Amino acid sequence: MGILSRHVHKKLTIYIMTPEQYKNELLVLRNEARNKEADLRKKYANANNPYKVGDKVTDHIGSIVIETMTVYSAISSELPCMVYYGTELKANGERKKNNPTRHVYQSNILNNTTK
Repeated sequence: MGILSRHVHKKLTIYIMTPEQYKNELLVLRNEARNKEADLRKKYANANNPYKVGDKVTDHIGSIVIETMTVYSAISSELPCMVYYGTELKANGERKKNNPTRHVYQSNILNNTTK
């Protein structure tokens, strides 16, 4: 810990830390914890992601073909999941005219979705 001042007096070592040093060190610890938590969320979501780019997924609104995906962490949910972004499909599986796009949350995917 390079930010502490060390004073030795009669075989007693005393460490002195200013309030500013404390706040700076606490900020570093919080940032490290935040980064580790984000890494864990990504790791969990990716480990539980059964879909890949090009797969078709369906929710209560309709179907899309996945073009990109990202990790999503809701405040109301303990576990992170994926959000899939892609082009909307017609009921017959073809892309809609004008290629509209939207997102589908992994937690909203219906069981009858095919990969």
